[in-house]
Amino acid sequence: MRPRPGAAFNRWVGTDQQESSLPAAVREVVILTVGAAWGAAYELYAHTAVARSVGLGEDAVRALRDGTAARVLTGDELVVHRFVDELVRTHRVTDDTYAAAEAALGRDGVLDTVHLTGMYLSVSALLNAFEIPAPDGP
Repeated sequence: MRPRPGAAFNRWVGTDQQESSLPAAVREVVILTVGAAWGAAYELYAHTAVARSVGLGEDAVRALRDGTAARVLTGDELVVHRFVDELVRTHRVTDDTYAAAEAALGRDGVLDTVHLTGMYLSVSALLNAFEIPAPDGP
């Protein structure tokens, strides 16, 4: 058990939740995009419920989970998904992807997106390293 690092991480998460400029549905797009890229079963399970509760439609949630989100999402949700997916899979974003994200979210929104992506990369790594399973059914 490592309580001090865990507490520091939890403060980061809490601060992000309170201070983020991202709407709740956009946050869930970020989280589900990261979880799908990492195959983090528990993260996908937990955030499927949260995504539904903040108004993401069933088709969008399913598409985020199965990697077909670019065919279903629109607007800011699609822009954020493309940004996060590109960052997570290639470790960079193109100028065009960055410009689209900045136009949709502003500079603070892009920074909040990157913070949230990093947070859930950490969460996914922990869940996968310790093989935390999802309960049956989303």
